Amino acid sequence: MADGTANRIKFHCLDLIKVSVGDSSDAIQVPKNLICARSPFFTAACSQRWDTEGRQVTHLPEDTSAVFSIYLQLTHTNGVFVEHDTGTLGLESIFTCLVETYVLADKFGDPQSMNLVMEEIVRQCNAASVAYGQFLARAIRYAYDHTTDASSPLRRGFVDFTVYVMNCANLDGLLHEMGPAADFLYDVAMASVRWRQEKGSFLHVFVEKQCAEYHVMA
Repeated sequence: MADGTANRIKFHCLDLIKVSVGDSSDAIQVPKNLICARSPFFTAACSQRWDTEGRQVTHLPEDTSAVFSIYLQLTHTNGVFVEHDTGTLGLESIFTCLVETYVLADKFGDPQSMNLVMEEIVRQCNAASVAYGQFLARAIRYAYDHTTDASSPLRRGFVDFTVYVMNCANLDGLLHEMGPAADFLYDVAMASVRWRQEKGSFLHVFVEKQCAEYHVMA
């Protein structure tokens, strides 16, 4: 086994910043070098925000501690542990947490974490029981509400899964749960047209071994 010492991120445990998440008055203490190595957002924040005790503090009033804890675990381990951090969840909540974590990583300018979360989304979607659309409705709605780029890999992944994996009954269930979703429906329709023009010859890429298709460039 190769020695990975040179690849490890080095940080001093006492070199901490405070992160205040949501409306909580309590702040989480985070290793500065570790999180700044992943996120230009925190690099910029650490250069200008200080508390009365002389420690750097960053406020995230619009985010939740549950999702931030998943992101923080991700920066430490490069692993996505949704259930570990939030308790026992149903599929709908798991997908929502994953999408919220992806959006948070995007906000922090952290493509490495975005790609790791996207790989977990693909893995979860390929689970046999997830073809039922109602499990994905809230996650897809959140993805569309919190991304603006039509070419977003997150959007494209859900569209591809809908077009190439779901059947009509599952799509009906998904749309029933989502409610008004003109932007998503447009993307699904356009992807369906492309698929029909290719006479169904396109092999969908929504499988784990090809999930780099949905990576963002660092």
